[in-house]
Amino acid sequence: MFDWTTTVSSTSSGSFERCDLDLYVNQNKGGFDGVVLKNGAFVTNGSLKIRGNFGYAASTVNSAALRLTGSQSTSSYSNASGIADSLLDIGVECASAAGSFTPQTIAFGSSANSISGCYGALSFGAAGNTFAESNNDGNITYFVGQATGDSTLPGQTRWVKYSSGFPAGITGGVSFRYLPTGNEVMVSWALAIAAGTTLKSGTVIVTVDPIYAYTDNKIFPGNNEGADLTGNAYAPAWLTSAAAFKYAGPSYEGTTASYWYGQAVYTRSAG
Repeated sequence: MFDWTTTVSSTSSGSFERCDLDLYVNQNKGGFDGVVLKNGAFVTNGSLKIRGNFGYAASTVNSAALRLTGSQSTSSYSNASGIADSLLDIGVECASAAGSFTPQTIAFGSSANSISGCYGALSFGAAGNTFAESNNDGNITYFVGQATGDSTLPGQTRWVKYSSGFPAGITGGVSFRYLPTGNEVMVSWALAIAAGTTLKSGTVIVTVDPIYAYTDNKIFPGNNEGADLTGNAYAPAWLTSAAAFKYAGPSYEGTTASYWYGQAVYTRSAG
């Protein structure tokens, strides 16, 4: 527990700057946090490594492997608990059983608690066991590295493919993945449009996870060929701020089948 306590808050800050922290946690049952920064405690220009094993419980738990919560403003200091411009390297696993409850990966107390400008690896469940997902909602920004075991974290290296829920007459896949930079996403799609299918500019193909969207709409270059189109036509895709993946090419009703495809890399947040 790293805590900026009220007993010293008027004479100190919550700074754990330039600390080199290498911590091991070993739990045999669930319900307990691993590492906590609270009441404005923060790490900057340092490193935090967490290793270990977490347990499960038979009922709901509110714990996390890493928790950042609270803030404090007193004297000439004002801080929110967080980690910035540091190495953050987590490698933990969690036992589980049928019907069991496991802790979160990383828990944030509010939008003020953040991880920013860090690098490393976030590995949860190396043995295949599953933690509960983080409540991360933009709390982690500019993370350079890879993450496994929680789809809410940036740095995911696996493809997430959407292959169902499309309008009638459209089959194939739309896939997304975070690149190791942590702030960039690659999107790739290949969709077959059956003969007789009406495809209009603005048609929603599929709504994806909001972790791939951002407040400004994204346009991705693509091509469409076949049907009533002349040759290989430019037909971009459009990802809205509400995470709707849309067709943005020429409208048509194809007397024959067509094929719409494309790929792009985009920055999710401009910061």
